[in-house]
Amino acid sequence: MKDAEINSKLIQIIKENNSNPKGISKTELARVFIERWGSSKNMIWDYIIDLIDTGKVEFRKVTKSQYTLFYVP
Repeated sequence: MKDAEINSKLIQIIKENNSNPKGISKTELARVFIERWGSSKNMIWDYIIDLIDTGKVEFRKVTKSQYTLFYVP
């Protein structure tokens, strides 16, 4: 799979969970991606970090110690 395709699929999963006020955690996102398309958790986390760094997704604090991902249109 190419980088753009992986990023697109990750964003698709985040969008599916965007209506949830708590978003989706990095761990849950990696689990869903791996179930659907296979991969390693560490590789997916690297792509998630890239999406955060480029501003395509936002990593928000939702509780005292939990951060989750949200799509930034």
